[in-house]
Amino acid sequence: MTGSARQIGRNTRDGIYNVVYTKEAAVRLAAHLYYPGCLSLARKQTAAAELGRSAASCSVRLWRLKTGKVRLPEGGPADT
Repeated sequence: MTGSARQIGRNTRDGIYNVVYTKEAAVRLAAHLYYPGCLSLARKQTAAAELGRSAASCSVRLWRLKTGKVRLPEGGPADT
């Protein structure tokens, strides 16, 4: 789909698979696991809340870039 190849393999140190979530999927997973009032470490709850806030601002920035509400940085991908 994206053109990038993924290699599935075990971690060499521990011999286990590491599951990685990124972007919107990571934000949804964190919100699901660390919902308000859940039993968790305070630092994990705080990190999950900050992830949700930063993802929202990132989404707004991307929308503004796509719709022309803000200028693209010079020398960026659009210039190449």
